[in-house]
Amino acid sequence: MSVTGTAHGDGTAFSSANYANFYQRIFAQFAGKNSRAEVEAAARPRYASPGMKARKLLHTRYRVNDLEKTVKFYKDVLGLEEMRRHKSPRGSELVFLKAPESEEQIELCSFPSSGPVQVQPDLTHLAFEVDSLEAFGKHLAKLGLKYSDGPTTTSTGTAFAFIDAPEGYEIELIQRGKPLTACAFPQDTGERDADL
Repeated sequence: MSVTGTAHGDGTAFSSANYANFYQRIFAQFAGKNSRAEVEAAARPRYASPGMKARKLLHTRYRVNDLEKTVKFYKDVLGLEEMRRHKSPRGSELVFLKAPESEEQIELCSFPSSGPVQVQPDLTHLAFEVDSLEAFGKHLAKLGLKYSDGPTTTSTGTAFAFIDAPEGYEIELIQRGKPLTACAFPQDTGERDADL
């Protein structure tokens, strides 16, 4: 027996027989799958051929209005090393920077013909590991800067804080597994989540 119902969004009618055929096809596709994870994995869309995958992250690009001011911040405040700079074929001014213990690079890009950069609040940030947030806070103070949020200590003893970079970008600093001294920084009750 086939029960006919209302039309689909595309105007075609559906029936219980159509649904039975649909479910038979789905069950056949997942036959032999023993766990929910196996069924979910089989149902996921495939975007690449088996065995094809990106091998590693090479760099992250941030477009900026004032390239030299931003490069100075990353070098003087964070201690990053300038790896290279050049002009792209389309006319972008590019500077590549790297943290001492990282392979990945940050590409800072100035491309005025694309219009001014306007970064939305809390859109993106870069995170760096530091040995001591207390010592880094003193380093910031010498430069006339301070944390914009935190430091906050998690239940695992890892602590994190944020500083504002030029152009509206944010930088997260993470101190792994060393609890901060109570007198160094009061406990922050902010709502941010660290990338821990």
